[in-house]
Amino acid sequence: MDAALSLFMRQGFQNTSVRQVAECAEVSEQTIYNIFEDKIGLLRDSTAHYVEVQGSDADAGLLDALRSEPNPLKRIRIAARDSRETWESTALELELMVFHANSSDPRLKDLERMGRQYKLEGALAVCELLFPDEVRRPDLSLEQIAELVTAIDSAATVTSLMETGWTMDQWEGWVADFLNHFFDPTWLNEQGSAR
Repeated sequence: MDAALSLFMRQGFQNTSVRQVAECAEVSEQTIYNIFEDKIGLLRDSTAHYVEVQGSDADAGLLDALRSEPNPLKRIRIAARDSRETWESTALELELMVFHANSSDPRLKDLERMGRQYKLEGALAVCELLFPDEVRRPDLSLEQIAELVTAIDSAATVTSLMETGWTMDQWEGWVADFLNHFFDPTWLNEQGSAR
């Protein structure tokens, strides 16, 4: 699975053959077919394994950092930095590979759905820490905020902005500004007048 992900991210899903993966992993092609059925099964299982292992560690680290920061405004900065670091890692290539593999295979569609659900659950856990009732806009639920965050904090958005010349510094600042919109304006005003 590691060999497959490495090759998929370096060469692209369409340009990587099962034979290349087998050579890189030092196994026979038949072994890959026996275990994963085909290249799409290999992508599905490799991606799911990567998200399970890497994603849970990253999510736990972010949640711990948010819990340890008492200031809601500083928690926003932590979340914005985490978004930047996520997209600077292999997450961008991995998400683009899965969501843009140009395949009508229903297994890839299932993988896309699983990925979106995973991201939504993670965003909800983060939003619960960023926007407790006393600071959250009263017209939005945590679920609605998590849905908006999931839609915006995506590989497609990051890629589109990077192609127009945005830097990761700009992305991080914009994410923080975006998240600030979910604070209750009355609470924000009180914070400003307390300074």
